Amino acid sequence: MEFGGGRKIRRSRRIEVETSYPSPLQFYSCPPTGNVSLTEFDEMAIERLKILRTVERLNLSGQVKSSDDWMNKLYDDFAKNKNFVHSAEKISSSKRDEVEAARRRDHVSHFILRLAYCRTEDLRRWFIAHETDLFRARFIHCSRNGSDIKNFMLNNNLHFTPVSNELCFFYFQSSGT
Repeated sequence: MEFGGGRKIRRSRRIEVETSYPSPLQFYSCPPTGNVSLTEFDEMAIERLKILRTVERLNLSGQVKSSDDWMNKLYDDFAKNKNFVHSAEKISSSKRDEVEAARRRDHVSHFILRLAYCRTEDLRRWFIAHETDLFRARFIHCSRNGSDIKNFMLNNNLHFTPVSNELCFFYFQSSGT
C-alpha cells in the first residue's frame, strides 16, 4: 500500500480497485495494494472506528451479542450512517462498482486500524474483540439474507459439512442459549 500526496492521487477521489471482492465477508488475510490518498486514508480510518464503536456501544448496552435485537440495531445504525458495511453487502449488478468500492474500503480500513491498534496489548484486545463481533454479525446477516456463504467458505479453504436447522435448534435449546 502506498500513501502519497501526488497530484494524480489528489485529483482522483476514487479508490483504485486492483482486487475483486466476490464476497461481502473477508478474513483480511492479505494486506491491500494500490494507492490511497491521505484524505481517503483518514476518512476510512474514521469510518471503521465509528463502526467498531457502534459494536462496542451495543455490547455495553447489555443486549445479548448476535441476538436479533442486537443485529437489528447494528444494521439500522449501518443503514442510517450509510457505512460501507451496508453498501458492501448489497448485491446489485447495476451498482457493482459501488459494491466493489465499499468492499475495498472495508479491506483497507481494517488494515489501517490494525496498524493503529497494534501499539499496546489493550488496544490489540479491543480491536480484535470488536472486529470479531463485527465479523460474526456480518456472517449471520449474510447467511440470513441468502448471501453465498458457500463461496466465502470455498474461497477461504474452509471445508465444513453444514448442520441442519433441527440440530442447531436442539443444540441451542439444550445449552440454554
